[in-house]
Amino acid sequence: MDRMENTHTDKNFEQKLKQLQDDLIKMSEIVEKQIEIAVNVIKTKDSQDAQLTQNLDEQVDVAERDVRDLSFEIMTLHRPVASDLRLVFTALKVSKELERMGDHSRNLAKRATSISSTFDDELIEQMYSLGRNVQSMVNQVLDSFFKKDELKAKTSWNQDAEIDKEYKSLLKNLIERMHNKETSVVDEGTRPILIAKSLERIGDHATNIAEEVIFNITGHYIDLKKSDFE
Repeated sequence: MDRMENTHTDKNFEQKLKQLQDDLIKMSEIVEKQIEIAVNVIKTKDSQDAQLTQNLDEQVDVAERDVRDLSFEIMTLHRPVASDLRLVFTALKVSKELERMGDHSRNLAKRATSISSTFDDELIEQMYSLGRNVQSMVNQVLDSFFKKDELKAKTSWNQDAEIDKEYKSLLKNLIERMHNKETSVVDEGTRPILIAKSLERIGDHATNIAEEVIFNITGHYIDLKKSDFE
Protein backbone atom coordinates (compact mmCIF):
# COMPACT_ATOMS: atom_id res chain seq x y z
CA MET A 1 0.00 0.00 0.00
CA ASP A 2 2.77 2.43 0.99
CA ARG A 3 4.68 1.61 -2.18
CA MET A 4 1.60 2.35 -4.31
CA GLU A 5 1.04 5.68 -2.52
CA ASN A 6 4.67 6.70 -3.02
CA THR A 7 4.49 5.81 -6.69
CA HIS A 8 1.33 7.88 -7.06
CA THR A 9 2.91 10.82 -5.23
CA ASP A 10 6.06 10.67 -7.33
CA LYS A 11 4.05 10.58 -10.54
CA ASN A 12 1.93 13.49 -9.36
CA PHE A 13 5.05 15.45 -8.47
CA GLU A 14 6.63 14.83 -11.87
CA GLN A 15 3.43 15.91 -13.59
CA LYS A 16 3.45 19.17 -11.65
CA LEU A 17 7.07 19.85 -12.54
CA LYS A 18 6.25 19.25 -16.19
CA GLN A 19 3.23 21.53 -15.92
CA LEU A 20 5.46 24.20 -14.40
CA GLN A 21 7.84 24.02 -17.36
CA ASP A 22 4.93 23.98 -19.82
CA ASP A 23 3.47 27.10 -18.16
CA LEU A 24 6.82 28.86 -18.48
CA ILE A 25 7.11 27.90 -22.14
CA LYS A 26 3.63 29.27 -22.80
CA MET A 27 4.43 32.47 -20.92
CA SER A 28 7.73 32.98 -22.72
CA GLU A 29 6.06 32.52 -26.12
CA ILE A 30 3.51 35.22 -25.29
CA VAL A 31 6.20 37.64 -24.12
CA GLU A 32 8.36 37.02 -27.19
CA LYS A 33 5.31 37.75 -29.35
CA GLN A 34 4.70 40.93 -27.37
CA ILE A 35 8.27 42.12 -27.92
CA GLU A 36 8.14 41.31 -31.63
CA ILE A 37 4.91 43.25 -32.10
CA ALA A 38 6.08 46.19 -29.99
CA VAL A 39 9.35 46.50 -31.92
CA ASN A 40 7.44 46.49 -35.22
CA VAL A 41 5.13 49.24 -33.94
CA ILE A 42 8.20 51.52 -33.77
CA LYS A 43 8.04 51.53 -37.57
CA THR A 44 4.38 50.89 -38.33
CA LYS A 45 2.73 53.08 -35.63
CA ASP A 46 -0.12 50.56 -35.83
CA SER A 47 -2.55 51.27 -32.98
CA GLN A 48 -4.23 47.87 -33.35
CA ASP A 49 -0.90 46.12 -32.83
CA ALA A 50 -0.27 48.33 -29.81
CA GLN A 51 -3.63 47.24 -28.41
CA LEU A 52 -2.66 43.63 -29.07
CA THR A 53 0.39 44.05 -26.82
CA GLN A 54 -2.01 45.24 -24.11
CA ASN A 55 -4.22 42.17 -24.60
CA LEU A 56 -1.21 39.87 -24.54
CA ASP A 57 0.02 41.59 -21.37
CA GLU A 58 -3.15 40.51 -19.62
CA GLN A 59 -2.38 36.91 -20.65
CA VAL A 60 1.16 37.29 -19.32
CA ASP A 61 -0.17 38.44 -15.95
CA VAL A 62 -2.43 35.38 -15.75
CA ALA A 63 0.46 33.09 -16.73
CA GLU A 64 2.71 34.64 -14.10
CA ARG A 65 0.11 33.97 -11.43
CA ASP A 66 -0.27 30.38 -12.62
CA VAL A 67 3.49 29.80 -12.35
CA ARG A 68 3.59 31.40 -8.92
CA ASP A 69 0.64 29.40 -7.57
CA LEU A 70 1.94 26.10 -8.94
CA SER A 71 5.43 26.79 -7.57
CA PHE A 72 4.06 27.41 -4.10
CA GLU A 73 1.91 24.29 -4.36
CA ILE A 74 4.94 22.17 -5.27
CA MET A 75 6.97 23.57 -2.36
CA THR A 76 4.10 23.18 0.10
CA LEU A 77 2.79 19.73 -0.80
CA HIS A 78 6.01 18.03 -1.88
CA ARG A 79 9.58 17.81 -0.75
CA PRO A 80 11.61 18.55 -3.86
CA VAL A 81 15.27 17.59 -3.89
CA ALA A 82 17.89 20.28 -4.49
CA SER A 83 17.80 20.24 -8.30
CA ASP A 84 14.00 20.30 -8.42
CA LEU A 85 13.88 23.02 -5.79
CA ARG A 86 16.26 25.11 -7.91
CA LEU A 87 13.89 24.71 -10.85
CA VAL A 88 10.97 25.95 -8.76
CA PHE A 89 12.91 28.97 -7.47
CA THR A 90 14.16 29.71 -10.98
CA ALA A 91 10.64 29.43 -12.39
CA LEU A 92 9.39 32.01 -9.88
CA LYS A 93 12.15 34.46 -10.74
CA VAL A 94 12.04 33.92 -14.50
CA SER A 95 8.26 34.39 -14.56
CA LYS A 96 8.64 37.72 -12.75
CA GLU A 97 11.31 38.87 -15.22
CA LEU A 98 9.06 37.86 -18.11
CA GLU A 99 6.13 39.75 -16.59
CA ARG A 100 8.23 42.91 -16.41
CA MET A 101 9.36 42.46 -20.01
CA GLY A 102 5.71 42.32 -20.97
CA ASP A 103 5.02 45.58 -19.15
CA HIS A 104 7.87 47.33 -20.97
CA SER A 105 6.70 45.95 -24.33
CA ARG A 106 3.17 47.22 -23.74
CA ASN A 107 4.40 50.67 -22.74
CA LEU A 108 6.82 51.12 -25.63
CA ALA A 109 4.20 50.03 -28.19
CA LYS A 110 1.74 52.58 -26.80
CA ARG A 111 4.33 55.35 -26.97
CA ALA A 112 5.47 54.34 -30.45
CA THR A 113 1.99 54.89 -31.89
CA SER A 114 2.02 58.51 -30.75
CA ILE A 115 5.24 59.35 -32.60
CA SER A 116 4.54 61.36 -35.72
CA SER A 117 5.14 59.86 -39.16
CA THR A 118 7.39 62.86 -39.83
CA PHE A 119 9.76 61.89 -37.03
CA ASP A 120 13.40 61.56 -38.06
CA ASP A 121 13.86 58.35 -40.12
CA GLU A 122 17.40 57.80 -38.88
CA LEU A 123 16.30 57.79 -35.23
CA ILE A 124 13.39 55.49 -36.02
CA GLU A 125 15.83 53.07 -37.62
CA GLN A 126 18.12 53.30 -34.59
CA MET A 127 15.26 52.47 -32.23
CA TYR A 128 14.10 49.63 -34.45
CA SER A 129 17.63 48.19 -34.67
CA LEU A 130 17.97 48.32 -30.89
CA GLY A 131 14.62 46.57 -30.58
CA ARG A 132 15.58 43.79 -32.96
CA ASN A 133 18.81 43.14 -31.06
CA VAL A 134 16.94 43.04 -27.75
CA GLN A 135 14.45 40.63 -29.33
CA SER A 136 17.31 38.37 -30.41
CA MET A 137 18.86 38.44 -26.95
CA VAL A 138 15.58 37.49 -25.28
CA ASN A 139 15.08 34.62 -27.71
CA GLN A 140 18.56 33.29 -27.02
CA VAL A 141 18.39 33.52 -23.25
CA LEU A 142 15.01 31.77 -23.12
CA ASP A 143 16.35 29.07 -25.42
CA SER A 144 19.25 28.60 -23.01
CA PHE A 145 16.80 28.20 -20.14
CA PHE A 146 14.63 25.53 -21.71
CA LYS A 147 17.63 23.66 -23.16
CA LYS A 148 19.69 24.07 -19.96
CA ASP A 149 22.55 25.48 -22.02
CA GLU A 150 25.01 27.27 -19.74
CA LEU A 151 27.25 28.42 -22.60
CA LYS A 152 24.33 29.99 -24.47
CA ALA A 153 23.18 31.72 -21.27
CA LYS A 154 26.61 33.30 -20.85
CA THR A 155 26.72 34.26 -24.52
CA SER A 156 23.32 35.95 -24.32
CA TRP A 157 24.39 37.73 -21.13
CA ASN A 158 27.36 39.18 -23.00
CA GLN A 159 25.01 40.64 -25.62
CA ASP A 160 23.82 43.13 -23.02
CA ALA A 161 27.06 45.11 -23.36
CA GLU A 162 26.33 45.74 -27.04
CA ILE A 163 22.73 46.63 -26.28
CA ASP A 164 23.85 49.13 -23.64
CA LYS A 165 26.26 50.62 -26.17
CA GLU A 166 23.46 50.99 -28.74
CA TYR A 167 21.14 52.48 -26.13
CA LYS A 168 23.68 55.09 -25.05
CA SER A 169 24.42 56.00 -28.67
CA LEU A 170 20.71 56.44 -29.38
CA LEU A 171 20.20 58.46 -26.22
CA LYS A 172 23.14 60.73 -27.06
CA ASN A 173 21.76 61.26 -30.57
CA LEU A 174 18.30 62.15 -29.23
CA ILE A 175 19.62 64.56 -26.61
CA GLU A 176 21.95 66.29 -29.07
CA ARG A 177 19.11 66.80 -31.55
CA MET A 178 16.81 68.13 -28.85
CA HIS A 179 19.57 70.47 -27.71
CA ASN A 180 19.93 71.68 -31.30
CA LYS A 181 16.16 72.21 -31.35
CA GLU A 182 15.51 69.94 -34.30
CA THR A 183 11.76 70.27 -34.72
CA SER A 184 10.81 66.63 -35.31
CA VAL A 185 12.66 65.52 -32.19
CA VAL A 186 11.65 68.35 -29.89
CA ASP A 187 7.97 68.05 -30.85
CA GLU A 188 7.90 64.41 -29.75
CA GLY A 189 9.14 65.31 -26.28
CA THR A 190 10.46 62.43 -24.18
CA ARG A 191 8.59 59.58 -25.91
CA PRO A 192 11.57 58.35 -27.99
CA ILE A 193 13.77 58.42 -24.88
CA LEU A 194 11.21 56.37 -22.93
CA ILE A 195 10.93 53.88 -25.81
CA ALA A 196 14.71 53.45 -25.85
CA LYS A 197 14.71 53.04 -22.07
CA SER A 198 12.02 50.36 -22.23
CA LEU A 199 14.11 48.40 -24.74
CA GLU A 200 17.20 48.75 -22.56
CA ARG A 201 15.25 47.52 -19.53
CA ILE A 202 13.99 44.46 -21.42
CA GLY A 203 17.65 43.67 -22.09
CA ASP A 204 18.41 44.02 -18.39
CA HIS A 205 15.66 41.56 -17.49
CA ALA A 206 17.10 39.14 -20.06
CA THR A 207 20.50 39.30 -18.31
CA ASN A 208 18.76 38.53 -15.02
CA ILE A 209 17.24 35.43 -16.61
CA ALA A 210 20.69 34.39 -17.88
CA GLU A 211 21.98 34.46 -14.31
CA GLU A 212 19.01 32.38 -13.14
CA VAL A 213 19.66 29.86 -15.93
CA ILE A 214 23.22 29.36 -14.69
CA PHE A 215 21.98 28.98 -11.12
CA ASN A 216 19.42 26.39 -12.21
CA ILE A 217 22.12 24.38 -13.98
CA THR A 218 25.02 24.71 -11.53
CA GLY A 219 23.40 25.47 -8.19
CA HIS A 220 25.58 28.57 -7.85
CA TYR A 221 25.10 32.23 -8.58
CA ILE A 222 27.95 33.55 -10.69
CA ASP A 223 28.80 37.22 -10.95
CA LEU A 224 29.21 37.28 -14.71
CA LYS A 225 30.64 40.79 -14.57
CA LYS A 226 33.61 39.42 -12.62
CA SER A 227 33.90 36.12 -14.48
CA ASP A 228 36.62 35.58 -17.06
CA PHE A 229 34.11 34.29 -19.60
CA GLU A 230 34.49 35.89 -23.00
